[in-house]
Amino acid sequence: MITACHDTPFAQSRRGLTLLELIAVISILALVACLLFPALSKARKSAQRTACLSNLKQINFAIQLYSNDANDTAPTPEGINANRMLTLVGYKALVREYIGGNAAKSRIFSCPSDSFFFGLSNGFTVVRSEPLHEQSAMDYASYGFNGVNLDTNLVNRAWKKLGLDFGRFGVAGRKIASIKNPSRTLLAAEMSAFKPFSWHAPKLPLIEHSQYCDSMNTVTFMDGHAAYIKIFWTNSIFKGVQFEASLQDPPREYNYQWSVD
Repeated sequence: MITACHDTPFAQSRRGLTLLELIAVISILALVACLLFPALSKARKSAQRTACLSNLKQINFAIQLYSNDANDTAPTPEGINANRMLTLVGYKALVREYIGGNAAKSRIFSCPSDSFFFGLSNGFTVVRSEPLHEQSAMDYASYGFNGVNLDTNLVNRAWKKLGLDFGRFGVAGRKIASIKNPSRTLLAAEMSAFKPFSWHAPKLPLIEHSQYCDSMNTVTFMDGHAAYIKIFWTNSIFKGVQFEASLQDPPREYNYQWSVD
């Protein structure tokens, strides 16, 4: 005798989830997602920092190769007094040929965490929700060169009006062998370090005054190593002037310096 198919145990087990069971499954999945999201976000940020450190190491190597071919002299971009941004980005045009193909050149100068910057609009500082490395004024770079000493207008003005020697800041045009503390002296860094703010751990909410002390940034040093460090900055005003982080050597415990002293 053949049993009707609708009477088989298999047929009897085929039923949909009840509403309560469905809600329970969705709740469990939501809980798992909540538990996984912070870990995934942390992993993504860590991967971005690793990429930035790798980029800076390659940029450092390219600058060192250029300097070797230039009689042990660090890059000296021209036209600084006409375009002050060249103190930061003028190095890029000089060292590009020491980096791989076109795809590599584009990728190496772009930090994956670079997603915003602070610009001027009608005299006010505003947040721009777009990567700095997409801006032509920055030569499409996320990383800047420690070369403020090339800005002779700034250096002379600081000495005459403030009595401050800004010429000691920056390594541009200097003999590599003359740097006294190569393991402490910065060669290049994320643009955010010069202000400073942070792409990796931004001060939220993002407002026009998001510079802050101990912002986390990736940097590279004269001896070739790269690190993820805190950047010192004080908002104190000296004779009516407030200085960016790149014109403030930190206390000794920070283990880095912008100057060549």
